[in-house]
Formats: sequence, structure tokens, C-alpha cells
Amino acid sequence: MSREQVRSILRNPDLSTVAVLPKSPFFGPQESLVHFLKPGTSFEEWQYTDGGTIYLVWFCGAKEEPRESWRVVTKFSYPKGVVF
Repeated sequence: MSREQVRSILRNPDLSTVAVLPKSPFFGPQESLVHFLKPGTSFEEWQYTDGGTIYLVWFCGAKEEPRESWRVVTKFSYPKGVVF
């Protein structure tokens, strides 16, 4: 799914972050990305808040591909206030 498709369904994210997946072990919602991406891979995280739930959508693309072309890798949700 493209960024435009996500925006059309969910709106612009409440928070957007670009990061690099660290080597495991590490803790937090991004830990689920190790099943899809190799450590050292750049990804973008869009965060949405709806009531008591935080929703995360992660995007990634080929190494030289512009971020605007990245597609959804996976998604995750958790209750607001959870400490990892």
C-alpha cells in the first residue's frame, strides 16, 4: 500500500519519524520489524492516535528508492500509555 493510499484511508499521521532498524535485541513496537527488515535498514513510522489506541504504520523501500515511493511493510497497534 502506498503513502497516498494510507493517507486516503487514515489521514495525515499525527507523528512521522524516519529511523534505522537497530540490531536486536531491543524492545518496543519496532521490534516486530525484525521479521521484515534487516538491521541497518531505514524505515519511516507513521503514528496515529484514536481514543485509547496508538496505531503505527511502517514504510520501507529499496536502498536508493526515494521515501515518497516507499510502501507499507507492516502495521502495529497498542493501548495508549503502555510502557515497553
